[in-house]
Amino acid sequence: MPWTISEVLNVGFAAVRKRPLELIGGFFLINLLAQLPGQLPLVLSLAGVVSETTPVFWVIQVVSLLGSMIVGAYAGVGQLRVALAAARDEEFDFGLFFSGGDRMLPMLGAMMLVYLGGLLGMLLLIIPGIILLLGWGLVGALIADTDVGVMESLRESWEAMQGHKVSLLLFFLVSGLLSIAGLCACYVGLFVVLPAIVVAFAEVYRRVTGRYGA
Repeated sequence: MPWTISEVLNVGFAAVRKRPLELIGGFFLINLLAQLPGQLPLVLSLAGVVSETTPVFWVIQVVSLLGSMIVGAYAGVGQLRVALAAARDEEFDFGLFFSGGDRMLPMLGAMMLVYLGGLLGMLLLIIPGIILLLGWGLVGALIADTDVGVMESLRESWEAMQGHKVSLLLFFLVSGLLSIAGLCACYVGLFVVLPAIVVAFAEVYRRVTGRYGA
């Protein structure tokens, strides 16, 4: 189904206006929790528990990175499920943010493949990497919304994104500008903008794939 950036952003901001507590509060909390594993090395260093010059510190860095990826995958599934429910104007409770356990591993595998594929593409004069990342742009939403496997999500996203890559790129650019504007408003605006952008992205997914229902 055809879509415009203004249409999907209107859906996103309308959802935040309708359920501000769940969306603003929920996205803030789940993102805060997702950041915690990555802060472990810094906290231990500042507390004087371990020195940054020791091998132990670098082991902790690696463990922290892996923990961040795992928690990020878990949080990503929950956020996308909430965003999809909001875009579909469905009822949902706060617990949906923490429902990512069943699809955490597929999300983690998909994230790694997308990042590696994008990195490889970037090494090939950048443009192929951008095209690849846009073609796989719906992978996370497919993982969160369906029971498809990692490779199937890559294939389905690539097929669905035919004819939509430029529009998705423009959507990301506009979303980036909105995020910057939110930061300029003493960070407060960002708490509203980020949930709206994720819900808007969920609406893009709905229109491109035709998955309007649950």
